[in-house]
Amino acid sequence: MQPSELPANTQKRDLQLELRPTFIRAAVAQPEDQQPLVLIEGGLFGRVRSFESGSSWELLREKGKLMLVITLEKACKSVAPKFDYWRSVIPGQEEIDTHKLSREAEGLSMNMINPGDLDAMQMRNMGVRGF
Repeated sequence: MQPSELPANTQKRDLQLELRPTFIRAAVAQPEDQQPLVLIEGGLFGRVRSFESGSSWELLREKGKLMLVITLEKACKSVAPKFDYWRSVIPGQEEIDTHKLSREAEGLSMNMINPGDLDAMQMRNMGVRGF
């Protein structure tokens, strides 16, 4: 998820975080006469683990800005890397083209697998059911 910029005086106790397998809400408490500042809220593209089971959050100060960074761990990961990417965190948000993603970890590049280029046996060997 993209980091969310917070008001400069925000403290951990000001955060209202809720994470369920298919829902997320992050807000910052405001003075009593105002509604909380909602940073993100909605149903998730897929299922995730709770904060107690693998997902996490942290407050970071970067270039003078205070940021809330939420890292979501998916509840189920697929065998084929192509199917591990979500088009968006919350359906209805701006989507990314997952076909253009490449991984450049440690100087290595990983190309996406196009299922249309594989035969049924290759798909079954990758653990994809229905072929």
